[in-house]
Amino acid sequence: MKKMSVTAFLLVAVMSLATLGTMSQARGDETGSKLTSKQLRSLIASAKTSEDHQKLAAYYRDMAAEAKANAAEHEKILAAYNQNPSTHPPAKAAGGPAEHCRTLIRLYNDEAKEDLAMADQHDQMAKAASQSQ
Repeated sequence: MKKMSVTAFLLVAVMSLATLGTMSQARGDETGSKLTSKQLRSLIASAKTSEDHQKLAAYYRDMAAEAKANAAEHEKILAAYNQNPSTHPPAKAAGGPAEHCRTLIRLYNDEAKEDLAMADQHDQMAKAASQSQ
């Protein structure tokens, strides 16, 4: 009986969290949460005001932070492969996991750089839009 009530409690908790996540995603830019792909495309197509461009700049800064976090995670994974290569003989081989990690680290860092450039451009567009109002 006690096990059943714990299971029921956990089920309700998980469902509540899932509902909250769906609600915040639906609110999109109202709460500062990540824009959906559809919301992003719509905002890009219609951006005119300083606020619109500030939202886009914030989106790209968030994407840059996510890319940097992914690069950092792959740096840790690479370190793990390098820490114990005797248990992972192919880890350092051409085309092996370590090479893939290095490639992903480079790509994620490049992505972060480009996302920050996009954010800077939208910051400039926001400034220009505020001056023309």
